Amino acid sequence: MDDSPAPFILFKADTPDVYQLALELVGQVHDILERADAARYHLKDRLDRNTTALTLALAHAADEPVHVRWKGYRRAVRIVTETATLLDIVARQGCAAIGSLAQARETIEKLQTQLAPLALQGN
Repeated sequence: MDDSPAPFILFKADTPDVYQLALELVGQVHDILERADAARYHLKDRLDRNTTALTLALAHAADEPVHVRWKGYRRAVRIVTETATLLDIVARQGCAAIGSLAQARETIEKLQTQLAPLALQGN
């Protein structure tokens, strides 16, 4: 087990459910990547970067003025879609356990459902 200290979180998202889901996805993708030895490095790196970028995009969006937050949420939707596509590629290559992928897909579906209305607020 890791001896890391507990996280020190100063940031509190305006949409905590979405932010918490993004953090959950970070953990799920990390678990997938730890067990996906056969996956190509660039796929593993991109998945790791995407989940980090998603969490950061949500943090930045929450810090924006209300009338422009939709831009950050729209970026988050694109990142979620890209992450789902990368997981499909990893699954197609048979590099990850189906159960782990199913959990991540479920989290992605929840994120897409919750982010879609936030991303459309600027229209």
